[in-house]
Amino acid sequence: MAAAKKASTKAPKEKKSTDAKTQTFKDFVITKKRSGRFEVKTAKGKQVNGLDKARVLVDAKLVQAGFPKDKADAGSEGASGETPTT
Repeated sequence: MAAAKKASTKAPKEKKSTDAKTQTFKDFVITKKRSGRFEVKTAKGKQVNGLDKARVLVDAKLVQAGFPKDKADAGSEGASGETPTT
């Protein structure tokens, strides 16, 4: 005779969060993932990407970055970096 399987009474395991660190900064929620990347969302839950994301992370002092200069500033310094020949 074959033994009947008992129904499992264990609760299903909860999935562990992949987020390593979450913090709130100004109107943003910043999450550092296990991969080392950062996720930035607004208070309403909308994703922030690109230059806006980089500025939020720099303001939070989580990363160090250099930003491109404004075109008005770059023109006054001489963009080519060469000395003029006469």
